Amino acid sequence: MSNDHLSSRRSNSSDSASTVVGPVSVAGTTNGYGFRSAGGDALSIEMQFLNPRRRFPLADEYLPLVYVTHEQVEDLRETCEQLMADALELAGMFAWEDSNNNELVGEHRDQWKVHYQRPHVTLYRKKRGKDAIADELEDATDDSNGGLRHFVVSGQIHDMSLEDVEYGLYCDATLDERAVMTDLYRELFLDAAVLRSFETQTPEDPFHFFGIKWLAHLSPADKFISPRDFAFVEYSQRAVGPKGEPLLVKVQHSLSSKHVDAMNRREFDLVRAQMSCTTVYRHDKRANNVQVIARGHLDPCGNAPTIMTRAFLTRLAPTLVEVAHSADVKYIMRHGLVLPKEAFFARRNALKAHGRHRLQCTACGKRFGRLKRHLTQCRSCGEAACGHCLMTYTLCLPNHERRDAEHPTTTGFHEMNHSIGEQNALMRSLQSEYAKMRVGVQRSHSNPQEMRQNRLAEWQATEHQHTMALSSPNLNDIDSD
Repeated sequence: MSNDHLSSRRSNSSDSASTVVGPVSVAGTTNGYGFRSAGGDALSIEMQFLNPRRRFPLADEYLPLVYVTHEQVEDLRETCEQLMADALELAGMFAWEDSNNNELVGEHRDQWKVHYQRPHVTLYRKKRGKDAIADELEDATDDSNGGLRHFVVSGQIHDMSLEDVEYGLYCDATLDERAVMTDLYRELFLDAAVLRSFETQTPEDPFHFFGIKWLAHLSPADKFISPRDFAFVEYSQRAVGPKGEPLLVKVQHSLSSKHVDAMNRREFDLVRAQMSCTTVYRHDKRANNVQVIARGHLDPCGNAPTIMTRAFLTRLAPTLVEVAHSADVKYIMRHGLVLPKEAFFARRNALKAHGRHRLQCTACGKRFGRLKRHLTQCRSCGEAACGHCLMTYTLCLPNHERRDAEHPTTTGFHEMNHSIGEQNALMRSLQSEYAKMRVGVQRSHSNPQEMRQNRLAEWQATEHQHTMALSSPNLNDIDSD
């Protein structure tokens, strides 16, 4: 590809006016960890710019820089504490006693309108006009405040305790933050990081965190609108409600480019957006769920149409309540349970060598079929499992694997599949007899305790063979079909 061709290449986003002048001089390669300092392969980066996921997640040296003084840190703390105190007044906007009711009460119904509604979450955006017709007209024509829209949210997290939410949402390291944000934003997610930690959890308050974070994700209309990134201060802690009930409160408030570097350089093509969100979590023992109430504002910024704010709000709403798997994905990433490509094939071949051709799901024991319940192999253990017993993620692949889609989609590149609760799946699989793996062999009725010991011994033996296979020089001969 000639330099003239490179210089004429433009961004595929409508609100990015940047162009490439001359050859790209960015040092780095597009491996699974993002840009690297050594061995700069700038040409490959420019040729692959149409797929922003090829550049993320970023290496540490390419994360945004933070510029805050001690005095500014104290100011940020005061701002967050004030937002947290104001958030405790949200109880008056909703039917606090009925945690399954997401409707506004009193005069608040006239100030807000339903924007996004599902059985477990409802997001309201603030009305601008005096009536519904005027409000719709302003959405399409009024640019007085750009794309800034205020919102409130009410929802429920079912079958979870306050401690479960506390553990799942607490992130004071970049690895945990990336894992949780991957689960929340799914195919739109690009990258996230903890840029600075001023205070972390204590034995008295395991939810306490005070620091600066960064999040980048594709816009809902990524073919026309540039990806957005958010730099914000996060302040979270336990609190006590008006009636003495325990609460969890989390404040996220955007910072300007004076505090955190903007990532709008050509190689990243990100537009800095603004968001402020204060979320309150309260456990309802009678309904056995966690009630979620949030309030804030969102502005995509850039040259995107004002109406695009609606799409960003629609994508934001589920991320406030769909946290059931946050703890699982944190565990997966912390312990490196996703096998590299070569190790995965070695594990799969080892299972085949032992005759482990499954006709049933390892986790639930249900049979596979051609029309539904397709066979999928777990990237952690190599066992066969169905889609209902898998969690699928599209980030944090082993560093030597490349995403090979022309345009990023959920199925266009290598996915991470991991069984929900690997240990639980293993224990459930013990209930299925080992003879059940072979066709025409009746199910055995051995002692469950003895079966458990035999299965664990077999598992350890397979792991030992897998380790020996990785260390042997014949690893490159593994069939990767």
